[in-house]
Amino acid sequence: MKKKFFLLQKNTDGFTRTQSIIYNSFTPLMLVISAVICGVLSLMLAYGEYERVLFYSYFSNPIIVFLNILPPVLVSLVLWGLCGRAWIANLVSSVVTLGFTSADYYLLKFRDDPLLFSDVMYVREAAQINSRYDMTPGKRMIFAYVICIVLTVLLFFFARKKPKAGIRIPVTVIAVLLAFVPVKNLYTDAYIYDVKTANYEYINHWSSTQNFVSKGFVYPFLHSISDAFPKAPDGYSEKAAKEILSAYTDSDIPEEKRVDIIAVMLEAYNDLTLLGVDGIDQNVYKAYHDLIDECYHGRLVTNIFAGGTIDTERAFLTGYSTLGNFRHDTNSYVRYLESQNYYADGSHPCYRWFDNRLNVNNYLGFKNYYFYEDYYSTLSSTIAVDSIVFPEIKNFYDREKDSGQNYFGFHVTYQGHGPYSAESLDWVSQPVFSNPAVGEASSVILNNYLGSVSNTAENIVNLVNELKKEDKPVLFVFFGDHKPWLGDGNSVYNELGVDLDVSQYGGFMNYYSTEYAIFANDAAKELLGSDFTGTGPTISPCFLMNELFSECSYEGNAYMKFTNYVRSLLPVINKNGFIDENGNFYTDENDLDEEHKEALRKFRIVEKYVSDNFSE
Repeated sequence: MKKKFFLLQKNTDGFTRTQSIIYNSFTPLMLVISAVICGVLSLMLAYGEYERVLFYSYFSNPIIVFLNILPPVLVSLVLWGLCGRAWIANLVSSVVTLGFTSADYYLLKFRDDPLLFSDVMYVREAAQINSRYDMTPGKRMIFAYVICIVLTVLLFFFARKKPKAGIRIPVTVIAVLLAFVPVKNLYTDAYIYDVKTANYEYINHWSSTQNFVSKGFVYPFLHSISDAFPKAPDGYSEKAAKEILSAYTDSDIPEEKRVDIIAVMLEAYNDLTLLGVDGIDQNVYKAYHDLIDECYHGRLVTNIFAGGTIDTERAFLTGYSTLGNFRHDTNSYVRYLESQNYYADGSHPCYRWFDNRLNVNNYLGFKNYYFYEDYYSTLSSTIAVDSIVFPEIKNFYDREKDSGQNYFGFHVTYQGHGPYSAESLDWVSQPVFSNPAVGEASSVILNNYLGSVSNTAENIVNLVNELKKEDKPVLFVFFGDHKPWLGDGNSVYNELGVDLDVSQYGGFMNYYSTEYAIFANDAAKELLGSDFTGTGPTISPCFLMNELFSECSYEGNAYMKFTNYVRSLLPVINKNGFIDENGNFYTDENDLDEEHKEALRKFRIVEKYVSDNFSE
């Protein structure tokens, strides 16, 4: 009987010395080669929809390639050591590596936002969002998965040797030790990330997204683990925080000056006329502009673009510029208002598990919060549109306004959420945007977005008209959470010629800014002695409640008083820039003068202390 090819045999009986060496080294060698190929395939997907030249740029810096390839190699070796089957080790390692890289690819495509380690906890949310986008894999992705399948099949047939325990244990131990000792330091080291792997030639290095993309995926993703567990700021201690706060005391809202407050965060609501976009029908924003003239209003500079709603939402509710994962009860403005005899509730016509809102809103102090499952599902078969949500906002208020407590309601809309169809007019029967310089698909996207925001404005106005009839003094604050998604890779913005260079003031504002407005009914104007009109300052979401309180002449608690001091010097604190009280723009905090640096340092110390140390 003809013998099998020696690599396919199960034992080495009768092998020559050379055959034995080849036989024993073939499996781990092939496994390592397969893992290296998987790492390269990950790099092939890592640049998303950016220029292909980025892929080639990775290989001009061997450190980038090494740091992206090493993890799949180590994972494959660990799995091989544990299970003894090279094909299983390769399959699992490939699925994990390419699976996460694919998720990153789609996030970049749809939101211009990379996949960070902290995003992994929101897998369910991602699956729900992805159902709204075209997830058809492209040629690169199909090619990558086919290659990995082929390699797995080859390993199944040719790498049959199962290592003995004497080999498996050392391999596993060595790989694990490498991963958790020297390798761990490679991936957390700030100097390596900021300097040694700098790859700026084809990107805007002021963009955190493009910085991420310029380093591949596996490496920057693993580097982001350290960001998911942030270090205490320089000089932090509870003693230092208490000392800073000791200069301030809690103040009550004067009972005779208390007004009801309704806050609404508008999904992706933006005034595109502020971007200089030509071709927008004047009626789209007419209702909004007319209303703004009756309000106190200004620019809101968020930390996010096209997604990440909860960042703006929770900054407003807490006054924190740096947000944790909210795994416990935390101090918030909700809790402060409740201590002032306010009843706090709110609603969101989406799912309660989305962004973990059910739990987090409890941690923030809301007594009741209504979601699709437990409220809006009775009013709509799908996630409710604004024509349903805004009347319900008034109904929530009506239920509580005569309870003997003041009212604070915080509501989040969903109607404006992207993507917006590039193929059919879903929100308008007739175009409201027309510009011959803009292609058909981009025009359809803009028409759908503008149709949606026009409808939102009409619903806002309807709510304001109802509040005007109220005898009770009530304030209504509304604001957008971020810029809208407009085409994969910001294609529509690019086609419109909108500057998104965040290293310059204009591009920074175009990328991050939205608007806020505060309306007061006649009863509130009379009670507070203010007409609530005019232009307010440009601020971060963490200072929006400060601005609201200031217009009401409320002082707030010690934390709010302290943050008012910070706001007076740095009204905008963004992950990619700062704006001081004189409107000067800085991309690097090291460029701030000592007074502003010190205010920022103290702010970080205090907000960490207040967020970590809940007090009833």
